[in-house]
Amino acid sequence: MRFDDLLASDAEAVEREVSGVDLDAILTGALDALGVVRTPDAATGTPARHRVGRGPIPGGRDDRPDVDDELIACLRRAGEGDPASARRVAELLELQERAEEAVAWWCRAAEAGDRDAIAYLREKSR
Repeated sequence: MRFDDLLASDAEAVEREVSGVDLDAILTGALDALGVVRTPDAATGTPARHRVGRGPIPGGRDDRPDVDDELIACLRRAGEGDPASARRVAELLELQERAEEAVAWWCRAAEAGDRDAIAYLREKSR
């Protein structure tokens, strides 16, 4: 099998895996498991989510500048379409206890075809 054929075959396999994932159901389940509830956003009036019974989701810079630097670099690469960088963004957000944002990035990474993100979301949805 030629390299191009192998790549095409892998791309088709990834597409089948990703298309079979109900990301809305996974995201809703993950947010519910985290105790996140839907409330109207004061600024826009559109539904937003927040954690119940906890303080605000940390949004400031982390105490570890290396994590921030890596997060910025990964956000840039993820914006360019790199699935592994999208997964790393999710991991770094989890380290910063920004779970709601991390879930969204896990979903983005899975949608982009990152196999680890797909496996992670499958495991979380069980």
